[in-house]
Amino acid sequence: MGRLSYRVRSTSERKRRHGEHSSCTGYMCGKRKNCTVQLAAGTYLTRQLVAFNFQGTFKGMGIATTTIQTVYPLPVKFPDVFVDGECVPNTTTCLWLSLIIFVNGKIEVSDLSMMELAPPGEATTGWLFAGTEFTTLIDTLPS
Repeated sequence: MGRLSYRVRSTSERKRRHGEHSSCTGYMCGKRKNCTVQLAAGTYLTRQLVAFNFQGTFKGMGIATTTIQTVYPLPVKFPDVFVDGECVPNTTTCLWLSLIIFVNGKIEVSDLSMMELAPPGEATTGWLFAGTEFTTLIDTLPS
């Protein structure tokens, strides 16, 4: 089988084509392996992204030309793990404190930059850890 690729348009490109705002949106590759999500050059403004069982490559057109940038404050709905236990990450009821989460997949990420430009203390809504409230983003892409 050949390699499956998708091109995702940047916010500025979608505005030109459709006159609308858009966040970074990926297309699902189904159960296919070696899927490639190719982001066009541009800046993608987004909140948390969660992908399950993604098998393949998530890439841009170069670290100086493709940027994924957080829209802050990122909403966090994450239980205090010492009190309530963990929840499965999603984009509605369990928003983790990471920007992009790939769950149970085999992923290669390349040729893009990720930026979090929030002023100190404004990256996320408040979340608890061991009874203490924080407002920081843990990471943009956990390893």
